[in-house]
Formats: sequence, structure tokens, C-alpha cells
Amino acid sequence: MEHFIANTLSNRVRMLGLTLLAVASALLTACGGNNNDNNPPPTPPVASNQFYSMTNTTANSVVHLTRNADGSLALANTTATGGAGSNGVNAAGMPVAADSLTSQYSVVVSPDHKQLFAVNAGNSTVTSFAIDAASGNLTARGAFLTGAFPASLAWSKGYLYVLAQGNTALGTPPQVWVHAVNSDGSLGTGTAVLYAGASLPTEILASPDGANVLVMEKGAGKILSFPVIAGGQLGTPVVTTLTSLAAPFAGSFANSSTLVVADAGNKNLQSFAYANGALTAIGSGVGALPGAPCWLAITPNGAFVYAGLGSGEISSYAVGPAGALTLLNTAAANERLAVAGDSIASADGKFLYSTYLHAGTVITYGINANGTLAKVGNPAIVTSGSTMQGLAGY
Repeated sequence: MEHFIANTLSNRVRMLGLTLLAVASALLTACGGNNNDNNPPPTPPVASNQFYSMTNTTANSVVHLTRNADGSLALANTTATGGAGSNGVNAAGMPVAADSLTSQYSVVVSPDHKQLFAVNAGNSTVTSFAIDAASGNLTARGAFLTGAFPASLAWSKGYLYVLAQGNTALGTPPQVWVHAVNSDGSLGTGTAVLYAGASLPTEILASPDGANVLVMEKGAGKILSFPVIAGGQLGTPVVTTLTSLAAPFAGSFANSSTLVVADAGNKNLQSFAYANGALTAIGSGVGALPGAPCWLAITPNGAFVYAGLGSGEISSYAVGPAGALTLLNTAAANERLAVAGDSIASADGKFLYSTYLHAGTVITYGINANGTLAKVGNPAIVTSGSTMQGLAGY
């Protein structure tokens, strides 16, 4: 009898244990504890850890920077491009104090983070680099001939688009060059696109949908939108010219349908609705800035825009749901250093990295929830002179 009771109790305990396990398993599944392919956990924001700038010296090099624990940057290593930078000389052959390329996006990283491209304005080439997935270190694949005085780059759907500012002394006009990017990272022989009325183009960028390639013509007050046709080639551009747009230096997309443009002539920013290559102004220029805005960085969520001014300040803007701009601060950062140049927001939206071209440094700012900036750590030194250009990263 005692043996029977013991067995009965044992069976009941065993059944109760199985029931509790089943309940626990169900609860875990309902709360997301069952981490399987059909119910993956949320993906955390990606932190940017690898950044690249360029010395733009005669023996040109790309400087690799990595992110410290506090978000600031530190020098990792330097890799020669095998080409010649402009070394403080512009397309007209004249020496300038800083920003000899007069452009945005002189260094770019492909969206898959496998390749980096950098211009060599001094000998009309573009260098392609392979990026090591583990370390972020670079291996040069070669310096490839392109148009005269290349200054800005855009990658889209396997093609590299090069904005060449030309050579005033030789009478070579500005051009856009199209290069196929081969599987090994090398560039195919480029083809040139000539367009009428070119006058100091300062930036080339691809639209988010890859259907158009845009060129900012600072000298002519125009934005050109080239349709991408077969084989990555470019068709006849749609031209945007407005009385409210004096000297568009740079543009950046806040989202798939909103383009923000820095107008160096009117010293303000203006936003445009983008659709099928056409641009429609969203209001007029916003802000009376203390200096000419030339370089733009937009946070990954498209909420905030930061404009680097030639006078050294960084101005901040908010982007509304319909693309309208609101000026937050004409001097969200002011280091009293000449030329707040190329900049980039980290992929997790926590930091803004800004080059100061005359000083040859990159300064880190923490981005607060309301868009204000707070300086972080020490500057990262890229060059000892004022030849530095470009900033890209992931």
C-alpha cells in the first residue's frame, strides 16, 4: 500500500513538473524569449566604428580613424592612394588657404562597406580601396584615370560617378565621369558626360532610389538632375534654377523624398521635394547664417541637419515631417577654427564628426535628443597643414 501511494505521488509530481515546464515555455515564447529565426530579437542601432579622411597632399593618403569608447576618434593608420592630391591648389591652379577641392564627398564608402574611393585631384585619378571587414584597414586596388581635377564622388548600383571640375588653365571644362566598379574593386575605363553652362560644380550625389545623379553647380546657381539610363550612363539633366537659390554648394537627402541644400551665396539652407528627378522648393531659404554654409550632415533618422560654415561655425536645423526646415542655432558649435568642413553623423545617431580643414583635425560632438551638440574628447589630427579633405565612415 505504501509503495502504491509513493508511486502515485511520484507520478503526480512528474506530471505537475511537465505542466509547469510547458507553461514556462509558453510564457517565454510569448515574451520573445524563444530566439528563433521566425521570431528574432530587435536589432539594436549600429555603431559607427570606422572613419576615413584624406591628406590631399602631393603624395596623397587616406587616414583611417577608429571610434574610442567615449565616441571620439583616434588615428589607426594611413594608406597611400598611389595618386597625387591637389596640395592646397585649386582647379584654376591657384593656392588657397584651405578646401582646395571646393567640394563635398571627395571620399566615399560603398553601401556594403566593402570599398572606399578617394579622389586624387593632382593627377586626375581616383583610388579604389578594399576595406577589411574585421579591422577596417584599407588595401589599395589602384589609382584609375578619370576626368581633370576630380573633386566629388557618388556610388550607385555598381557605378562610380566622378565630378571633375576641369582645368581652367588648359581650358578643360567640368565633366561627370562614369566608371563601372568591377567585382575586384577596380574601376573600368570611364566615359565622360559633357553638359552646357558648367560653372564650378561642387558636389555629385545619387538619389536614394538610384534613378538620378545630381550635381550642385555653385558657380551657376543650378542643380542638375541626370536620369540614370542603361549601363549606368546619364541622360539629359533636369535643371533646377530658382531666384531663391544663389550658390548651391552641397545637398543631402533627409529621406527618400526630401533634399536639403546648402546655399553658400544666400547663407542659408533650403529644402526640396524630390520626385522622378524633379525638385520642388519647400518654402524659401531658412536662416541668416554668420558664414557661408558649404557642408551638410544629416542624422540617420532625418530629424536634424548640421551645416559646416566657411567661417568655422556649425549651424543646426530641424527637419519637419513635410520636409520644412527650422533653424535651431546659427552656432551650435564654434571652435573658432577656420572652415568647418566635411562632416558625418554616426550610424547610431549619437555623434557628429566634423573636420576643420585649416586645422587638419576631426572634432567629435555628442548629439543630444533636442539636436544640440556637446564636444566629446580630444580632436583627432589628420594633417599638420591645411590640405585635409573629405570624411566618410560606417
